[in-house]
Amino acid sequence: MSADDFLKHYNKPGFCDNCGEKLVDKDDKFCHSCGKNFESNEMPEENNTKIIIGSIVLIAIIIVGGYFAYSTYQTSEFDKNYKNYMANTLSSYENLKSGNDVYVNEYSSIYTANYIELAINYNNLAIDDLEECKKYAQTSEEKELIELSLNLAKKNEQYLDASYNFWEKASSITYSSNYIWYGASSSDSSQLTDYYNQAEKYSSEVEDLRNNLAEFLDNHPELKERFDM
Repeated sequence: MSADDFLKHYNKPGFCDNCGEKLVDKDDKFCHSCGKNFESNEMPEENNTKIIIGSIVLIAIIIVGGYFAYSTYQTSEFDKNYKNYMANTLSSYENLKSGNDVYVNEYSSIYTANYIELAINYNNLAIDDLEECKKYAQTSEEKELIELSLNLAKKNEQYLDASYNFWEKASSITYSSNYIWYGASSSDSSQLTDYYNQAEKYSSEVEDLRNNLAEFLDNHPELKERFDM
């Protein structure tokens, strides 16, 4: 045996440098586990195919996993913002109710106006919540829910603005006249009437939009249950 052959024989590794499997014999030309050819340093065609397929499967798993993770995030953000909308809408309604309850006579109209101003602020927050929520809508049902809710919130904004204008104007008349509303000028009375009629009109339209939203939720019980409505 030549010196070169001797070195090749005794320097040959006892483990496969590809898969780490222990060799049966140091003279093995192929790995019995992965099939690597130690003389040519090549992998068998079948093994290369397995590696390619494995890589494709791994990439597919990463893509699918990423999609579901992103979808879950979208749903979470949608639900969070819609629930914020519901909470702010409830606060708006409670302040509107308090404004109506606090009214005793013309002199308390200023307190009614203050409560309605708070209701407007909460309603504006509710609209912001819906605009943010719209970014995360994925299904056609979610998109329709946002559209109906936005229509309702924006119409409610008009109703609250008209109501505030009425009570704020009523308060200014009350505190600037010894005759309260009955001593108001014709222009003031006309303005009060306009605000009142606007509020009545918007109130009716709000009720129609609220019924539309309720009907939609009745037809989509999964959304109704999802948001506990």
